[in-house]
Amino acid sequence: MNLTEQRLLNYVQNYNASELALMINGVWGSGKTHFIQNVFPEKVKDLGKELIYVSLNGVKSVEEVYTSICIEKYTILKNVSESKVGRVSVSLVKTALGLFGKNNEKLQFNLSDIQSVSLNGLIDLKDTVLVLDDFERLSPNAEFVEILGSVSTNIISSSGVKVIYLCDETKISKDINKYNEVKEKYIGWTVQYKNDLDRDIPSIINKYPQEIVKFLNVHSDLIVVICNELKIKNYRTVIFALDALNSISHLLKDRDIGFVRSTIYILFVYSIEYKDGNIITSDDEIGYPEYLELGHLFMNLWEEEKKTIYLDKTSLYKTNEIFRSDTLDVVFYFDKSLLQIVTNNVISEGELSEHFDSLETSIVKQNISDSIRLTRKLRMFNYLSNTEFDRIYYDLLARLKNNLLDLVEFTFLAQVLYELVEQSEYMQFNEHQLNELFDMKVSQIKSNNRIEVLQAKNIEGSIKIISNYNKKLYKEIVDMSESIILVKKSKSRSTFLKELKGEKVDSNSLRDLLCNYSGIEIKNWVIENFDNRKILEAFCYSFPEIVNLDEVGRRFKDSKMNIISLKEELEKDEAYNNKSKVDLFWKNRIYDQIDYFLENFKH
Repeated sequence: MNLTEQRLLNYVQNYNASELALMINGVWGSGKTHFIQNVFPEKVKDLGKELIYVSLNGVKSVEEVYTSICIEKYTILKNVSESKVGRVSVSLVKTALGLFGKNNEKLQFNLSDIQSVSLNGLIDLKDTVLVLDDFERLSPNAEFVEILGSVSTNIISSSGVKVIYLCDETKISKDINKYNEVKEKYIGWTVQYKNDLDRDIPSIINKYPQEIVKFLNVHSDLIVVICNELKIKNYRTVIFALDALNSISHLLKDRDIGFVRSTIYILFVYSIEYKDGNIITSDDEIGYPEYLELGHLFMNLWEEEKKTIYLDKTSLYKTNEIFRSDTLDVVFYFDKSLLQIVTNNVISEGELSEHFDSLETSIVKQNISDSIRLTRKLRMFNYLSNTEFDRIYYDLLARLKNNLLDLVEFTFLAQVLYELVEQSEYMQFNEHQLNELFDMKVSQIKSNNRIEVLQAKNIEGSIKIISNYNKKLYKEIVDMSESIILVKKSKSRSTFLKELKGEKVDSNSLRDLLCNYSGIEIKNWVIENFDNRKILEAFCYSFPEIVNLDEVGRRFKDSKMNIISLKEELEKDEAYNNKSKVDLFWKNRIYDQIDYFLENFKH
């Protein structure tokens, strides 16, 4: 139990001879309301008391305060309130209380003289803790002195009720001097609210649907760490980020833990920037600050204020304790798709899933590669001693000179070193020295067998900074990555088609065939295996099974175009027509399955 909770419970339990209220003061979004509504009621209940919560947002008069209390006190009256448009009138409260058997002479009042009526005569507030939230949001027409006085006289003094106000006193704009004068007369204690992330994050998570709660609970400790490291004090920002995470959580299940954690982190970073107004959307694009990218060139040409903001944000987002941890495996990356998620722009789930496949491969590589881990430490040079920096730097140089880096590791090292030259003039290397260091090195890389196709695809998008410093090096890296992609694809395609025999033709292999191979390639495979009835039977039998496969759904455009192309290629292919003339049954059956797929596939 923290100090705030203890002070509140002391107020609720202790005899209040001073007959004064207590004020919880805290900035908007700090979690005051969340605590009062989700944590405090159980603690009050343990003391044998009932908590009544009322918002003063927009309230204009004492009458409305009492009306709201009555509505909250009686469930049936609250149901009436929620079935109407707008606020329930005092006359309705009076009538309803009469119908509930609460009628007595004290209910005979007019709207103008309700202040003279003891609320204790209207409803039983024994053993009640009354919370009045949003004091700073009272209507500009409300007389807050009158409300404070009436609550003190008719509720605290008359009924012995403990009253707790919730407020952000920095937002009180009307008669602030007058407020400060009368506050000590009606409010005895002011508690400065400080949120408790370890307590509040799990209770916020539990508000989500059960299927997402399990996913979020696995990462709740990380979310607490993120909020602490990014100095998130506004719970509305937390909920905003969790809403974004909720929308894509089904696409993150069963993926690499490092990728999932990294994505959660990036969503929180983007949520902060969006809520602060730094990410702006228009009809055709999303504007975002440069410090969200992995690196930005020519900062020395910027104005000093812009450069300071960039370096401060870089330090906050990219070099905090999360990245100095050896166990969290969080990688900072820039991604426009996640910007679209945070800004609630439309993005195809299929495209996003494919995109995540590529990102995940890149993040996994960064987390398992010792060389990339060392390079990431260099990026946090301001947290390293000179000795530590030199040790890591010369270790990586030795790996580079001995050709121990694969293309991904090589590219990441070049990217970070050029980035460091831009950020600091105190490095033991400069642009010219780096150009000499990396020139001709790409062609000497021998370990390309460790590079996957998706990793090679990611390379070009991550070396913008290199292209601005060393165009020759940039071109060499792009050419080699494209070469790796071609070799890997050619090898994997030929191997896959060669090994695709009858016993291996099922819905999964057919899915791969339809999604990843052109109509001509599928046609050649069909012709080559046309005499093998076992393969044709499996091929045709599998078509109905793939209609509902998610992977085909996500890549429907590719698979649809490939299948349409397959039919066209089969119809005009002389070799196929010669074979099919002998066996029209299989020719027609293949066409039937193609037509079935195109007619029934609705993704």
